[in-house]
Amino acid sequence: MPKLVDHDQYRAELLAKCFDLFTSHGYAAITMRQIAIGLGVSTGTLYHYFKNKETIFEQMLLFRAEQGLREFGETLKTADPISIKVQDIFQQLGKLQDEMFRELVLYFDYYQHQQRNGINQSEVLNRIFKTFQPEIKDAIGIKNDNAVQLLFSSVDGLLAAQIYGCNVDWVAQGKMIGKLMELYAEETE
Repeated sequence: MPKLVDHDQYRAELLAKCFDLFTSHGYAAITMRQIAIGLGVSTGTLYHYFKNKETIFEQMLLFRAEQGLREFGETLKTADPISIKVQDIFQQLGKLQDEMFRELVLYFDYYQHQQRNGINQSEVLNRIFKTFQPEIKDAIGIKNDNAVQLLFSSVDGLLAAQIYGCNVDWVAQGKMIGKLMELYAEETE
């Protein structure tokens, strides 16, 4: 009897394993063959599930973003004031800072690759932001798009501070940015 395969589940398993491959090689440098070897599958299997490297990358980013939103969503359901929700997020980010730094570097690598190919704006990165911006606004309780952009930019900036050798105190930063988000929320009501 043939083995039954849940294709969606198997695709999700492949995507979960791709992050380390992309972050260790970089988007531009890794090939479909290297991805297949790293995943322990044939290139034929890889092409069965994904059209090309960019499709794998885009689906991986969306998969990770959805996964992250689910994880943070649970935290956000329990906290009440905006400042506490932001503090809770930053506390979790502190635990994930190494992985998130690798992800940010990967975003830059992908963006740079896109620019070299004449693409000035990454559709997938833009789609991730536009897809999750309203969900984050709703979860935190912020109505202002600029406040969410500030929140994203703050996180990215704190992650990038590692390049300069800064030791980020995520709890302290979360308190300050949480207060700032409260002010933004009051201003827009």
